[in-house]
Amino acid sequence: MVDPTKDIESALLAAIIGSSEARDIVRDRINWNDFSSSNNGILYTAILACADKTPKSNLDVILLREGLSAGGFFDRIGGDQRLLELTESFSSPSIEVISNYIEIITERAKNQRAFDTLEEIARLRSDDSRDPKERLIELSEIAQRSLDVETTSTTITMREAAQ
Repeated sequence: MVDPTKDIESALLAAIIGSSEARDIVRDRINWNDFSSSNNGILYTAILACADKTPKSNLDVILLREGLSAGGFFDRIGGDQRLLELTESFSSPSIEVISNYIEIITERAKNQRAFDTLEEIARLRSDDSRDPKERLIELSEIAQRSLDVETTSTTITMREAAQ
């Protein structure tokens, strides 16, 4: 079965290769780890880094290739074939379409992180070899990570409560 999220990710990557406006839209709204494929996350990061080194209106694909090669990622992301696929498939989607791509990618990423958190909790729950207090502490830490909660000095953490 074809994963439509990967097609959307490819379309977004193609758009940010071809358009400085698209890069400006996505830069603060999506992170490398929102991509379902780590290779797409690597490409995303490299595209933005390359764009920062080139004139605003033009992305230098050769510089992108060199940057990926220098970092040891060029072959991993699919090499020239992958870059060719992205540059040949470039279209100029509207801001609304780019925003929809971002929403789909980030929503899928949130769902995946929630699923990963549930798996981690299930693993911890079934680990009878650990002290219940320690398991409770770790569960609290997992919950805080998954909710992106920042602990402040005024917050009583489960670690402090368990002591």
